[in-house]
Amino acid sequence: MYMSFQLGAAETLLTTTSTLVRESHVGATTDVVLDGEDIELVSLKVGGTTLGTDAYEIPSQSDKLRIKAAFLPADSTFEVETVVKLAPEKNLQLSGLYASSGNLCTQCE
Repeated sequence: MYMSFQLGAAETLLTTTSTLVRESHVGATTDVVLDGEDIELVSLKVGGTTLGTDAYEIPSQSDKLRIKAAFLPADSTFEVETVVKLAPEKNLQLSGLYASSGNLCTQCE
C-alpha cells in the first residue's frame, strides 16, 4: 500500500494505491468493499483506468465503498487507487487524521 497526503487543516487529499490479490476461492464475480470514515471520494482507478460512478456504490449512511465486480479485472492481482478528501478540522472524534491546537495529528488505531 502506498499513501500520499496533500496536507491541510481544512482539507487534505489522500491518494492511496493498494495491490489487491484475489484469493483462489473468491470468484471474479465478487465485489470489492473498502471501508472509510467521514471521507469524500474524489476519484477511483482500477488497473490504471478511472472508473465512473456506475462502477461503484457508496450507500447512504455508510462508510463503505463497493466496487462492482463487473468493473474489476479478471486478473487475480490488480491495483486500486483512491483519492479522497478529508477534513481534519471537522474531525472531532480524534481518530484518523485530525487537527488539534493548530497541529495535524494521527492516532494509531
